Amino acid sequence: GDLSPQPQIANSAVAQASLSGTSQPKGSFTLEVTARAAAQTLASTGFASGTSLVGSGTLTLRFGAISGATFTEDTGHAAVDIEIAAGATLTDVASAINGKNAGVTAYVANTVDGAKLVLKGAEGANNGFVLEATESPTDPGLAALAWNAASPAVPQRLLSSAADAAFKVDGLAMTASSNNVTDAIPGVTLKLTGTNVGAPTTITFGNPAAAITSAMQ
Repeated sequence: GDLSPQPQIANSAVAQASLSGTSQPKGSFTLEVTARAAAQTLASTGFASGTSLVGSGTLTLRFGAISGATFTEDTGHAAVDIEIAAGATLTDVASAINGKNAGVTAYVANTVDGAKLVLKGAEGANNGFVLEATESPTDPGLAALAWNAASPAVPQRLLSSAADAAFKVDGLAMTASSNNVTDAIPGVTLKLTGTNVGAPTTITFGNPAAAITSAMQ
């Protein structure tokens, strides 16, 4: 518990560390973070407002890794269909996506270029996503929200790409799909908060003698 030797990181800007309870680590470790995990963020083109009609049909989220103009679908991550009813607005689409709890959150941002639907995925390279649209023949327009890796770069809609964290523990290269790392050091959970390329920091475990003495007294 609180009287165990707690992990301490010399460079607190790089990570936070806590005991996971699986074991009591000993000694010291070095940590070098070269990249933090990132989530994909995607924006639509601009609409007049959040109440603008978008057409109806089905939006489909497919998940996987994106490299340049290439999308490799993760077949183990099921695609998600979002039904969009006639008369739906941009705000309604955001609500429908959030209602699926599919790991992608949506909101409408009022920008200088108009109202935009913003989608944010989960951290990790395999949590990238594309958005497909199947329009209702009698109520078109939904295709304006669709996006794939080969879409033209202008206007720029991909605001950030999904990526894994990359780091070294004791000089050994590792990756993680999240900035919360539980298996790099036995008994320690790391929360990566920054990078320190070329300047490894040290993780040590404080002497709990003073805390134990205080508790005994």
